[in-house]
Amino acid sequence: MSVITISRAPYSMGKIIAEGVSGQLGYKCVGNEIFAMASKEFGIPETQLHRAIAHAPSFWGMLFVRRLKHISYLQAALVKFFLNDNIVYYGPAGHLLIQGVSHILKVCIQANIDDRVHLKAKTEDISKKEALRKLLKEDLDRKKWSRFIYKIEDSEKSLYDLVIDTGRTSIEDVVKNISSEALLNRYWRTTYSVNCLKNIALAYSVKASLLDVDRDVNVRASIGNVFIHTRALQREREKRIAVVKKATQGIEGIENLEVIITEDIFAKYVETYR
Repeated sequence: MSVITISRAPYSMGKIIAEGVSGQLGYKCVGNEIFAMASKEFGIPETQLHRAIAHAPSFWGMLFVRRLKHISYLQAALVKFFLNDNIVYYGPAGHLLIQGVSHILKVCIQANIDDRVHLKAKTEDISKKEALRKLLKEDLDRKKWSRFIYKIEDSEKSLYDLVIDTGRTSIEDVVKNISSEALLNRYWRTTYSVNCLKNIALAYSVKASLLDVDRDVNVRASIGNVFIHTRALQREREKRIAVVKKATQGIEGIENLEVIITEDIFAKYVETYR
């Protein structure tokens, strides 16, 4: 069976569609519950996790590295959760980070702006003018998040398996289309696709543990083998390796760890001109 992710802008009926698909297929429907999962997994209060993604990314407000850590905790919890089966996910945290896993059906819901404005104005009891202003701000923040988290535009259609415009079809038909697509053989779990997801889950768990060491750390995992690429001054190379190994101790799934150190040119430059 499969995992279905539904990406949508605010007030695009995403939750209703997700619940419809989960009901039709008998899958578990999950949204903001991911905050509780990440909180339990990493011991971070849910309120802090919410604050990390409450606004467009900036260098102000919550400390930048702390925000990166909290986002990584959410991502790691999400990917780990996807190792389960029969899931419809419509929440935050970045399911677009998962590429190359064939049993995950990625759906993008597009809705007419006028319909979204009408629904927001009615739900929040505000004028349509105010609803439009707020939606445009939310859409802009969403674009900034996509660039910040994924380094991509979330509106790029090639990122999805299925793109549906709710302005051209009924919600009932949208639910049927997604449910029918999910049952195709191409979205069935295979040993290879599950291993790909396990590799991603392990890489994100390791990365979350290392952001205090290097916020730009890059991690790749392959069947228990973990490759960590970090930057440090040459004279601090051995110290950095020791810190990395200590930070990743106890993470389940690591069988072999390789730390690749690149000379930190910026730090070297700063040190030279002190």
